[in-house]
Formats: sequence, structure tokens, C-alpha cells
Amino acid sequence: MALVWFSPKAAKRASGIEGRGLFAVALIAAGEVVVVKGGHVFDRAMRDRVEPLLGPSEIQIGEDLFIGPVTPAEREGGMMHLNHSCAPNLGLMGEMTFGARRDIAEGEELSFDYATGDDDDWEMDCTCGAAACRGRITGQDWRLLAVRAANAGWFAPYLARRIAAEAGADRSERPVRKVARAEGRNVLRRAEQPAEAALASVIRDALLAMAEAQDARDNAEHSAHPLLDD
Repeated sequence: MALVWFSPKAAKRASGIEGRGLFAVALIAAGEVVVVKGGHVFDRAMRDRVEPLLGPSEIQIGEDLFIGPVTPAEREGGMMHLNHSCAPNLGLMGEMTFGARRDIAEGEELSFDYATGDDDDWEMDCTCGAAACRGRITGQDWRLLAVRAANAGWFAPYLARRIAAEAGADRSERPVRKVARAEGRNVLRRAEQPAEAALASVIRDALLAMAEAQDARDNAEHSAHPLLDD
């Protein structure tokens, strides 16, 4: 039973990365849809029951939602056979659709970065052979800044929303961090001075603060008793 749609420009065959893979059998232009994942939609609890029976055959489409086969009879028809690559040529175009990130030549193995879809607790050695191979990949790699930069625009929607929310929170904290860094630099500059100069700097700052405080008190008293100066 077929649960996955494949472009006629793609075919399954033995992979040099792992097991069976999906390969381009004709030129695929950037932006072309290559694979659409199908199957049953289920939650994490159901995924945990199915996985020991079928192995990793689903993809994550939400915070707690997955899509894929749920019985052994459905497994082969529900498999995309898309291996991971740290330099992928396919990417997610929505929750279940995979499209070409660039022009793909005939004969190339089709792959995507698993970090763009998963938020999970798995890990495995990577054998993609890419120059930028991470060596070991995990279900938490979407958190890596280098991975986010390399795959910007190709994350599953639920992860894209989470990354955007984190980026927004980070921007709101920048003014506070900027002030903290400035104060830190002032402390470091004082620490680099000779001991006598550093002490003089501290005393000068204290005297200035005392003078400013006295001015503030005088102003307050004058505001409270404006006739005292007459």
C-alpha cells in the first residue's frame, strides 16, 4: 500500500550512506517537489508503541505529532528512504513535502538534514561523507546555531515557529546584555590599571556619587522650601 508520493525523477536503490536510498534518475530543478510523506497521524505515545515494531519509519510534523505507517504491511509503502546528510539537497517545504534545495544532477542520492524535522532524544553516527559532516547527529541538532544558519528556510513549520520565537526573545534581551557587557568592560579596564590608579578611580567614582547624591538632596529641599533662599 503506497503511503508516499515520489516524483518520477526519483527511484530507490542501494545507498552508499546507509541501506537503501532515494536517487535522482533525471535532472531535478531547484524548487521541484520530490517526495510527499503520507500515512497515519499519531501522537508520541503511539509512535513509541509502533517504533519497536517498524523502526524509524515516521517523520515529526508537530510538537507531539508524527506521520507514517503503523503496521508491518504498511511499512515499505510508507518509507521515503531519504537518508540524512549534513549537506542535503532536499528540504522540507511544509510539514510533509520535500523539495529540491538546488539543482540536482542525475545519479545524486537525495537526502535531507534530519535536524530540520526532529525534536527527539535519538543520536547516531553520521556517514554522509559531506565536507561539513557533523560526525555524530542527534534529535536535538536543530538547536545548534550552525545548523539553523545552514538550513534557514527549510525547517518543519513547528520547528521554524519555535526558532523564530527564540530569536524574538533573544532580541528583546540584547539591550540588557549590551549594558552588562559595557559594565563588564569598565571593570576589566580598571583591573588592567596599576593598583594605585585603580584605587584612585574607585575613590573618584565614590566621591562623584556622593556629590551627585548631595546635589539631589539640596534640590529636593529647595523644592520643598522655596522661600529659604529669599
